[in-house]
Amino acid sequence: DAIKRLSYELFHEHKQINENELKSQLKTKLEDNDFCNEQLQ
Repeated sequence: DAIKRLSYELFHEHKQINENELKSQLKTKLEDNDFCNEQLQ
């Protein structure tokens, strides 16, 4: 699904990223993505 795919992409972009940074970046990407916002509502 979209969230898993975004998480996977973020993880590979930032191999050293920690969980809090991952959640923060994922949240930012989701907030910036109108399609995802519609899916989450």
